[in-house]
Amino acid sequence: MDLIVASYALLYESHASFSSKIAFCLYQYYCVFLLWRRLPILKNHFYGLGFLSHDPLLDIDLPVPPHLYEYLLCLGFVTDPFGALWMPNVVQQATWQRQGFPEGPCHPPHFTTFEVMPYPIISLLKIKNDLLFTLTGAQDPFWKIDPAYISAPGSWCKPNRHILGYYPSHILSILQIDHLVAAGFPTSEDACNQSMRPLSRVRLAALQLVANVLNATFPSSPLLPVPNNPNGSLS
Repeated sequence: MDLIVASYALLYESHASFSSKIAFCLYQYYCVFLLWRRLPILKNHFYGLGFLSHDPLLDIDLPVPPHLYEYLLCLGFVTDPFGALWMPNVVQQATWQRQGFPEGPCHPPHFTTFEVMPYPIISLLKIKNDLLFTLTGAQDPFWKIDPAYISAPGSWCKPNRHILGYYPSHILSILQIDHLVAAGFPTSEDACNQSMRPLSRVRLAALQLVANVLNATFPSSPLLPVPNNPNGSLS
């Protein structure tokens, strides 16, 4: 997650037109999705059990921001000098739902799962809450996570920064709001809750929006899609 934050900061400094249109919450969702676009490739290669999801979004080639491509390229299986094969922790920890792509809760949902892996659902819910926080003028930036998506035993397990991708709500600019609304995110609490199920109504448009702005930001150097090589690097 730190890499995503640093990547967005670099884009903010070097390509202000990008950050003026794409809010951090939307960029975070896009980058976490790219990670999950890479993980089934690695898991399927190692286990050979058909871990590739049938989710149609996995068939879409999305451009990878230049600051993240090297990370995804190096993320893979590595053989050490003694001949032992090492698997990245994120591949072992990745948990798919029965129906495929991990947009919804784990099966079964468990709080600690979200502390070790950045799941797309958390980033998608942050978009919703940033948008509502800005439009409603809410005072409390610490938004709650629907128990349908994440559960935990005991009252101590409240949403906090230990959940990867969870950040307090931020105020969005008018242009950022316009782009989110154009992608299909509604502007009221009731409509927003309805639109989050099923999530496919908004996630495809959100991904395509970021992809289009990224391509327009780097017209002279086309961005590469998510790499599909199984081998990684220790460098």
